[in-house]
Amino acid sequence: MRCSVWHHDAVQLISVAVYNLDGRVRPVDFRTGRLNIVTGASRTGKSALLDIVDFCLGRDEAPIPQTKVFHSVTWYGCLWQFDDGSRAFTGRPMFKSGKSSTSRAMLQLGGKDLALPKYEELAENTDSATLRDQLGARIGLGDSRLSPPEGSTRSPYKVGLGQAAIFLFQAQSEIANKSLLFHRQGEDGMAASIRDSLPFFLGAVSGDHAERHDQLRRAKRDLRRAEIALDAAVAEAADHDTQIQALVAEAYASGLADVDRAPTTEIALEILERVLARPVDPATDDLSIDTRSQDRVAQLRLEKHQVTTELGYLLDQRDALLEVSSTESGYDAAIAKQAQRLRSIELVPAPETADSGICPVCSQRLHDEDPTAAQMTARLNRLSQELEALALAQPGRQKALTAVTEQIHSARERLVSVEVAIDAYDSTSKEEGAILDRSRSQFVRGRIDATIGRLARRNEIDLSRLTAAVESAGRRVESLERELDDDVARERLTSALITLGREMTDLAQALELENSELGVRLDIAKLTVVTDTATGPVPLSGLGSGANWLGYHLATHLALHKLFVQSSLPVPRILMLDQPTQAFYESRSLESLERLSDSGLPEQDDHVAVTRMFELLDRFAKALAPHFQIIVSDHAHLAEDWFEEAVQHNWRGEALIPKDWISD
Repeated sequence: MRCSVWHHDAVQLISVAVYNLDGRVRPVDFRTGRLNIVTGASRTGKSALLDIVDFCLGRDEAPIPQTKVFHSVTWYGCLWQFDDGSRAFTGRPMFKSGKSSTSRAMLQLGGKDLALPKYEELAENTDSATLRDQLGARIGLGDSRLSPPEGSTRSPYKVGLGQAAIFLFQAQSEIANKSLLFHRQGEDGMAASIRDSLPFFLGAVSGDHAERHDQLRRAKRDLRRAEIALDAAVAEAADHDTQIQALVAEAYASGLADVDRAPTTEIALEILERVLARPVDPATDDLSIDTRSQDRVAQLRLEKHQVTTELGYLLDQRDALLEVSSTESGYDAAIAKQAQRLRSIELVPAPETADSGICPVCSQRLHDEDPTAAQMTARLNRLSQELEALALAQPGRQKALTAVTEQIHSARERLVSVEVAIDAYDSTSKEEGAILDRSRSQFVRGRIDATIGRLARRNEIDLSRLTAAVESAGRRVESLERELDDDVARERLTSALITLGREMTDLAQALELENSELGVRLDIAKLTVVTDTATGPVPLSGLGSGANWLGYHLATHLALHKLFVQSSLPVPRILMLDQPTQAFYESRSLESLERLSDSGLPEQDDHVAVTRMFELLDRFAKALAPHFQIIVSDHAHLAEDWFEEAVQHNWRGEALIPKDWISD
């Protein structure tokens, strides 16, 4: 299973071109969707093709030849074709004298009729970084950024065409290297870059990985803000409840209400609204109102004393429960520890099988019964019974603690309401000129009206909105966390590596490589091939000959590209191999190598292995046609018809750089 599908155009190579200062151009054309072989003698520029393509894909320090033969070259270029038929030209001017790198570049995008530009049309219109960004965007690498592993101090990093290009090339010094599996792997920082980006190119993580992490951080921040807003609204609503209940008590103390409390805030509001709606009766005896108020305030003072006493009792009860729980936890742990010691050393049999005539240490019958075993069994039984009793008591004690805590909360709210009512009555009684009788009741009415106008009813709609916001933000966080779950990414990576390993094994067996019988796999951590054997895993460096090293390099890169193609992953559909047959001739004489260079025919005893390798490359390209292209530069030139059909250029008698370009 892949974590995402990229919508993009795959790209293959149509032509490589070198430009002379006098305006001449030397094109080297290739066919897409198949094996292309460039064969020829030594020193004809075959190996330079790979470096030129690497250079034209945006590498600033590509090892472009700077020998006399190449002094006449001023520009290099590549013409690319996308799946939809549109094309792109990428050009790079040659380094300036004394330099070994350049960031200057040319990028031209066009339709199906775009051809190699003429020399006078060449122009530096961009830099290498922009070239990679724009060409990478066409193949699905537009905004691909990955986050480093959790806990890393590194910043999110971009994955672009530069990383993808690592999988396109196997230079002459790399293709049979026992220590380095990938292009440029030995350069500073490159191994870490390959290791970090491989999960992305294998489809285990998506290109918006870093953006998703940013979204998760923002979502968590939004969730926290929503929770704070909801908590504040809930706290404010609870405070409103207390104030509303206090107004009821104050109305009661002033003789305006018949009750001093209400079971719910809604009922309390109804009581207060009735107080406000009740018309003032001028005939009401002021003295009777004042007398009734004094009686009710006296009642509230008594209630305050009672609630204060009750609250103190409840607090003491809670403290006692907490202390018992703490003490029993320690006692429980001590008893459990003793019982565990007796059980762990297995000196005490089960009660039903205990026999004081059997030694608990050696299990032999004693001449005289020893009561020790029975005593230890009895002790363990008592400890077990105490543990059971404590365990049974804990749920009830926790329930009692919860109930007491709720009672404390209710008592405190009631105490606040009573105190507010008493304080309000006392404050009006101490006003200068004393607000008496009806004046006091009118004052309380005014307080009720002002407070209700300010607080109104609890805004259930607002609380519902805030609750919904918290739930929505929580769902967003959960969704992003699932998408970024490291376990899920590891499962995807494992699945991809298993698929890759199966294909590597099939290819290695087709090449008849040693140690391929039980399985071949890619070790991402060490960036090497590992073969599984009956005696344990064997890495690439332990696989013997250069022919094996070459074969496992080919198996790995072909398997990777099959995965890239079948899973629509954003990697150019091209693999360039330079001098693969060198592994078969590393111990040959100079005379033998010269014969190969001149004729292209391998020695008889190497012919089978070389033929097997090229046949595999040809079958592989045809199996993935038209979506994959292989370009091989080599001395070998086999006589088989299928090989002749794959030969795109035969540089025997000619070369990449025409002879008439070379000046003294």
